[in-house]
Amino acid sequence: MDIKLKEGRVGTDITGPVTERFDLRGRVAMVTGGSRGIGRAMARGLAEAGADVVILSRSTKDEGEAVAEELRALGATGSFAMLADVTKRADLDTAVNETVSRLGKLDIMVANAGIGIDVNAEDMSEDQWDRLMDVNLKGVFFAAQAAAKHMIPRKTGNIVVTSSLSAFVANGNPQACYNTSKAGVNMLVRCLAYEWARHNIRVNAIAPGFIMTDILGPFLKEFPDEAYSYMIRPAAMNRIGTPDELAGAAVFLASDASSYMTGQCIVVDGGYSLTPLENRLT
Repeated sequence: MDIKLKEGRVGTDITGPVTERFDLRGRVAMVTGGSRGIGRAMARGLAEAGADVVILSRSTKDEGEAVAEELRALGATGSFAMLADVTKRADLDTAVNETVSRLGKLDIMVANAGIGIDVNAEDMSEDQWDRLMDVNLKGVFFAAQAAAKHMIPRKTGNIVVTSSLSAFVANGNPQACYNTSKAGVNMLVRCLAYEWARHNIRVNAIAPGFIMTDILGPFLKEFPDEAYSYMIRPAAMNRIGTPDELAGAAVFLASDASSYMTGQCIVVDGGYSLTPLENRLT
């Protein structure tokens, strides 16, 4: 149907079968906190979909290099690793500039790096509050900002942020600061999506529920009853998720399959957020 609009437009020039819209071949992605856990799973998913992936980690390059080697074996031959502290704007700018120098561009930024801490609100120190907010909120902004500086002149780009179920619910832990940081991330996603839509940059988030990682695993082993009480029993699917179960959402948001979606947060929590509050706090 030929429709003439005074302003705006209808649709995009993206065509073809839906399976092709998930294809990331020829694209370059960066994943902060990509050397382990959720970040590693997302990086692998992007590589399996065809993207070259730059792995950023803060403390050790060996882990990042191991993941990059794994991705190259999957066919993402341009993948490599770098050290970067997401709380330092210069580190993110350097990482993006190095990526553009080596691979020619940056199409996808996955701002995944984050930390958590269990401290009763009345006992939390100023240093603990600042450290968590610096990584979880400021670090996301710096990653998105560094990517946007490159994406805006190209008039194209895609930013995916790791939020949390804890942005929506009091999760049973003493995590007022963590939960607040993730709620802030969700608003940041909405604001950046609104500001940068005119540059054809989409910004979305994924909010995982409880996911089996090397951080969560020891707790499950040491405190199985407590873990079942507030992590597993409240979830409608009666289980904890795995990092690879987030890869599909990451590929969807990073790809043309979600071309009309921006400023949104996909919750992947096994139905945890469906349950009444009294079933979560026991």
